[in-house]
Amino acid sequence: MKNIKKLRSRLGEKAAGVFSRVKPPAGKRLGKKKSPLDEVTSYKQRLIAYRRKQLLKTGAVIAAVAALALGIKFAFDHWSFKEYVIVNSSEQEDITSTEYVELDGNIFKYNQDDTALMDTDGQTLWMGSYDITNPQADVCEDVVAVYDKNGTSIAVFDTNGEVGRITTKLPILKARVSSVGTVAAVLEDGENTWINYYNSTGEEIATVKTGIDSPGYPMDVDISSDGSVLGVSYLYMSDGSPNTKITFYNFESAGKNQMDNKVGEYEYDNILIPQIEYLSGGRFAAFREDGFTVFEGGTAPREGETVKVSRDIITTMNDGSHIGLIFQSSEEGSMYTMEVYTTGGRKIMEENFDFAYTDVSMAENQIVLFNSSQMCVYSIKGIEKFRGNMKEGQVKNLFQVGNNRYLEVTENGIYTLKLH
Repeated sequence: MKNIKKLRSRLGEKAAGVFSRVKPPAGKRLGKKKSPLDEVTSYKQRLIAYRRKQLLKTGAVIAAVAALALGIKFAFDHWSFKEYVIVNSSEQEDITSTEYVELDGNIFKYNQDDTALMDTDGQTLWMGSYDITNPQADVCEDVVAVYDKNGTSIAVFDTNGEVGRITTKLPILKARVSSVGTVAAVLEDGENTWINYYNSTGEEIATVKTGIDSPGYPMDVDISSDGSVLGVSYLYMSDGSPNTKITFYNFESAGKNQMDNKVGEYEYDNILIPQIEYLSGGRFAAFREDGFTVFEGGTAPREGETVKVSRDIITTMNDGSHIGLIFQSSEEGSMYTMEVYTTGGRKIMEENFDFAYTDVSMAENQIVLFNSSQMCVYSIKGIEKFRGNMKEGQVKNLFQVGNNRYLEVTENGIYTLKLH
């Protein structure tokens, strides 16, 4: 019995010694096992940290790409070209008696006897003929009307060819066309003047009789691109002073229930407004002797922003979204000052320049000025992109036909130019 007790006692001591020497692994404690909730919390924390790290990486990449894009745009906006190359050229016969206008990226040429549409490579797309003594042209998007000033004929074309003919009963003073082929014509009738509205096949849609006393003499007219709204600037006298009345007519459903189809009329005392032009998006611009007023509202235009200037306006221009004015410069060493505004009336550019231009156009965020031997191009932000002499002969016309590409019409032929 004593031996058995001693054996048990020694086994107990040895067992106690074994357990006393066993240590739990580092970081773990026996009897303290993690619960499932602790594991989920730990996973969420690691996931949040990973996502934050990835977002920071993505943000850094986006910021770097944006900075690069802004840098490229800034460089492009401020880049100036030193010369141009001739991409294509073609000789033209009887170029001195032919006029040219840009038509939906192509060039429309016309004279007293015929007309043709050419692409920018000088290839003829189609030809037409008529008999018009004093041809004048008006363009709206991809439609052009050629009318006989002081005559009675109007021919309407689009990029596919002739659309229709119109014959008026009275001499035509001016005509304006829409993108759907309708034409508004101002006709002379002694002391009275008529504004007739036709469809492209010559059917008379509406007529407005005007007199110097009521509503006034139509100084200018224009029509919206969809043909629904006609804007007229009338000159009339009151107490011996010249005044202007801007009137809008709608010949569709919005104007049917209105007297004489009038959907808006605005009077301006002691102000001459010799020019009215359709812009885009249902907006018209009335160019005043002291600035311009924008009318907006689509079917019934309403008076919007007015910008007034204190200098005499020499030239007006627009690209549908921007309005440009050119004045005689008051700065020493500059001939002219050019200003560009949004249709909301915000000035985005003012630049003095000394280029003796005879004509100017505004399109594709560029302003192109030229004379018989030189060309000058400004960006819409006032950066001079190019200025140089033209070597192909006396310049008759110049059109922008693409990104830094231009069509030059000279006495010797037609040339497609690219700045570089």
